[in-house]
Amino acid sequence: MLRWRHILSQPGSRTLYNAAPSHGVTINEALIQPKPTPTPKKASELANRRPSGLRTKILEEVQRGLCSRHLLRAILRECTYLPDKWARQWTAQRAISRFRSYEFKAWEHRKDESYGERLMKKEKEARSSLALLRRANEGERKCLLRVLFMAYGRVGKRRHELIEPLLRQNTPFISIETEAEDGEQLDRQDELTAEWQGNGLGEPPHEQQDERQHDIADKGKQSRTLDLTPQFTALVMSQMKNAPPKLVRPNPRHIQPVIPERNTWLRPMPQKRIKNMKQKHYAYLLDRIQPPLPSEQWLRLRGLALGSIHAEPVPARRGNARASPGLDEGNSALEMVVQRPKVPLTVFGSKDGHALMQRFLRRVYTEVFSQCPMMELKEGSSDEWEITWGGEKTLAQYQARLHGKGHTTDA
Repeated sequence: MLRWRHILSQPGSRTLYNAAPSHGVTINEALIQPKPTPTPKKASELANRRPSGLRTKILEEVQRGLCSRHLLRAILRECTYLPDKWARQWTAQRAISRFRSYEFKAWEHRKDESYGERLMKKEKEARSSLALLRRANEGERKCLLRVLFMAYGRVGKRRHELIEPLLRQNTPFISIETEAEDGEQLDRQDELTAEWQGNGLGEPPHEQQDERQHDIADKGKQSRTLDLTPQFTALVMSQMKNAPPKLVRPNPRHIQPVIPERNTWLRPMPQKRIKNMKQKHYAYLLDRIQPPLPSEQWLRLRGLALGSIHAEPVPARRGNARASPGLDEGNSALEMVVQRPKVPLTVFGSKDGHALMQRFLRRVYTEVFSQCPMMELKEGSSDEWEITWGGEKTLAQYQARLHGKGHTTDA
């Protein structure tokens, strides 16, 4: 009742008390207000309205696809300006394969919330790779070395591909028979210890305990060494002997793991601990080894480092279709230097850049060549290898052979 009295007490409702019955005006008709006629929305309002959930996902996928396409085209464009022919081919192929691996996975993982973050991370990696290629083409030494190291298998995916032929298919760790034998030895040691403690004698005598531990250690000596292939062993020994410069990774110090006979409790080293130490040392060797290059690439790289082979000319970079909006066409070089804080950085280029001349490229190729070995079988042998490392010594020997000839060839 209070609500109706409040409504009827409004200024517009006072006429209801004096309204005649012939008018036919009821309280409900007075309270119901007519709906306003909807006005047609403009096209701009329809375009800027907030889309639904499914439409948002579709728009995000389309936008991400366009962004990925622009990134791939920019990376392939920068690959064409690299000063090395093999680096141009390998980098372009690598970029295409990486983008294709994520081509149709976005729709398959549309319900996975964390997959969008992974795509954003991969997009960030692609942008950093594009920046690396641009700085390498501008002549920055570190960036150019990084690209050449990846192309010639010193770091990255190709390094793993070159290491794979050196490894045996089965794992080089403890076999099943050795693990069973080690388990029996440990069980025997536990039974002997329990027997002495059950008789109230405490720990076994030191002399008998030392003899048993010595027997167990002798039986486990065969499992303390890694079972490596002959070519892998020869390569590690050669790298330890020649000691190439540590530009990418340090050299290995020993080929077999150093496993003590006893642990800190002066007991025989547990077999599980021995297995873990072997695995750790095997990963240590894989991380520090420098895989050999194919003979053709190694000889070509030697010629580029020595200067006897001239690399193919890099195609000229296309200029911009229009000038930068922040610059006037009539500005002189002096005015640009004075206005440098207002000038885009792309006008002056990289401050660490270098002209890609033959002398500069030879120095870069020499550093890459010093990290690359060549591995060939010796004549009349099936398990002995001849390994030649690149470096200043190899270049000096080869240059002495070519002294007086003075001929150059094209790559």
